Amino acid sequence: MAASYTWAAGLPQSPVSGSFSESFGYNYLVSPMDAGAAKIRKRSNKANQMAMTFIMSTSQVEQLEAFVEVIGGVSRFYFPHPRTGDDVEVRIVPSSEGGLYTISESAIGYWNVAMTLEQMP
Repeated sequence: MAASYTWAAGLPQSPVSGSFSESFGYNYLVSPMDAGAAKIRKRSNKANQMAMTFIMSTSQVEQLEAFVEVIGGVSRFYFPHPRTGDDVEVRIVPSSEGGLYTISESAIGYWNVAMTLEQMP
């Protein structure tokens, strides 16, 4: 399934310096042995995850809210990868509390917006 949407041009195109982290996923099956080291084999690929924070103005937060509403919070979209610069297909990963992103005040009229994106394999 290909993405039908693209990260809005009016939103920040790269995260705050020092806020980006990326985890690479593989799904492994570990089988204990009667003697010696466990046997490990790759079962499948898991999606890589990218955690990041953006600084957004109040109007950009409103634009983000509208974008999330359009994608229904779950649809895939193209996003400029912060490390490679390539447009990659991603979706927003809900937090354990169920939220798609968190907003905290940075300065008057500016907000820190933290989210995790899952890069589709």
